[in-house]
Amino acid sequence: MEQLAITSLVSRQFAAITDRELREFVQARLVPPYCIQGDWQYGPQRSYPCWVVLEDPSADVIVVFCEEKFGSTDPWGIMNLSTRSMGMDANWHVALEHAVRNSSIWKGRNPIGYEVP
Repeated sequence: MEQLAITSLVSRQFAAITDRELREFVQARLVPPYCIQGDWQYGPQRSYPCWVVLEDPSADVIVVFCEEKFGSTDPWGIMNLSTRSMGMDANWHVALEHAVRNSSIWKGRNPIGYEVP
């Protein structure tokens, strides 16, 4: 995937967020997408292209889009910028909104009855 396609995808994902507080939170942390190599810890040591779309440097947290490994079903991941580990499957989500809601940087409330899809 190329940067223009990622930018378009992020725009669509952002538009789907209806919670005003979460939209403001995400908007303040969005960055122009850039690609890093995410380290895969399972099986043979490999790395995969992950597009950083959101950053909170003070917490060392990034949200990325990746089509590899967990990305085949849950392409939005929460990673630490310093380690670049792709982490566990629980860090990967179907949408940008869910990745942010389930990250350590989101301190807002989730809707009543919210469950991770």
